[in-house]
Amino acid sequence: DLINEAWFNAVRGNHEDMLIKAYQDPERWYEQWMRNGGTWSQTLDQETLGAYAERLSKLPLAISVGEGETRFNVFHAEFFGSDESLDQSEYSDPVREQILWGRSLVRDASKKDLHSGLSKSFCGHTPLQKPAKIGSHIYLDTGCGYPNKLGKLTIVNPAAMRFYSV
Repeated sequence: DLINEAWFNAVRGNHEDMLIKAYQDPERWYEQWMRNGGTWSQTLDQETLGAYAERLSKLPLAISVGEGETRFNVFHAEFFGSDESLDQSEYSDPVREQILWGRSLVRDASKKDLHSGLSKSFCGHTPLQKPAKIGSHIYLDTGCGYPNKLGKLTIVNPAAMRFYSV
């Protein structure tokens, strides 16, 4: 329900993308979505699921806030490029997949220079024990979706770079 609140801003991630694809092309995507967290939707009728897919399809892949030194970006997984290239409204399929699914930077921090000119950028997708900064990327996913493993929700005050985990 938060997605419909005027004060709430969200970006599309891989799970939102899977819901959209599962609705549009169930033959190809439904089983993958079910294996990756989609089972919550099994009690929904097609009309409701379609409304969710429609709403989620309007989410941006990236959000930028502020300008200059105060600018920060929000996207789901990772992005290799500059602020200027992130500000494009359309992305190639490989870049789109990187924003939704990428894990190469968090798995190999030596790639940190592949995003020269990118302001600090908050992302998640890969659960970690605690927030981590690799180059311009600040990973915030501390596993709130996995309560039996990591199990913390982390938020950040971007101006103060202060993290809060519960």
